[in-house]
Amino acid sequence: MPDWRAIEASFLRQPQANRLGELAASLARIKSRCQNPANQDLVAAFIEESLFFVGLIIPDTDTEKAGELNQLQSQLREWQQDWSNIWASPTERANIAAIASTWSEQVLGMSGLLSESITA
Repeated sequence: MPDWRAIEASFLRQPQANRLGELAASLARIKSRCQNPANQDLVAAFIEESLFFVGLIIPDTDTEKAGELNQLQSQLREWQQDWSNIWASPTERANIAAIASTWSEQVLGMSGLLSESITA
């Protein structure tokens, strides 16, 4: 079981852009691990991690981004609630992978990390 307090303390010391980057990476891991049916528990853990990160990011986020992140949070919770049924279906796993990929790209865009590295 992860030490969520230690993770939270470390996470909150990072700038907002890096926090969003961490969330984007967690979502990308969901996408990449969905292809193997043996990764059910691992993907569930990345969903939990993503939910945790979103919960820490939203309070310090402007209204527009917070609205989008609330949508992501709802999506992740939906997956958690019906996890066994979702994972049993290869079609649903592929759907999760596609949605997680889209969210990962969107969150990475919100972070500004890619535009910072271009101008740096």
